[in-house]
Amino acid sequence: LSSVTVLAQPTINSSDLKPEEGEKFIITSSSTYLDVSAGGSNQTWDLSSLVAGTSANLRATIPNSSATQVDTYENEEGIICHTYTSTGVHLVKLSGVNAPTSQLFSDTKLILPLPLTSSSTATDTYSASATFQGITSGVNGDVSISVEGYGTVTTPFATFNNVLLVKTVDTYNTTANGNINGA
Repeated sequence: LSSVTVLAQPTINSSDLKPEEGEKFIITSSSTYLDVSAGGSNQTWDLSSLVAGTSANLRATIPNSSATQVDTYENEEGIICHTYTSTGVHLVKLSGVNAPTSQLFSDTKLILPLPLTSSSTATDTYSASATFQGITSGVNGDVSISVEGYGTVTTPFATFNNVLLVKTVDTYNTTANGNINGA
């Protein structure tokens, strides 16, 4: 006897990602290197050694003046705000718990292009700034996103089929009062 598992090439749309009010998510981490670099079709990635980290509350709101959904993730490290549209998920705002100001993106940062398929690629430029006690800081960057493969991922919580392996390369410069710091 033999069997073959065939996975359809998944497609992720905006409706697949939009959070709901009060939803929680789990942040996981590993003290050892987990190799998820194998790309291609019908891959299997074993992340079963991940250890559950902290959970975070999610507050999702939809402004009355817009059909764009905005979410806010809050945990002990700060706040992250995204927008969801039919063409992508974008980072709008970052704020650290100990930071007295927020970094607002005047040109939002693409996190995921949508719809996302096994052959998706995208590039984006972004910029953000903040001012605190007369010091203006900012970030300008370019992000390149590509789907490297699809298949199945096993975690300590469950096994998920039809997942996409997404590679993101983020190149940016930070500034403080006009001085550039490369990253």
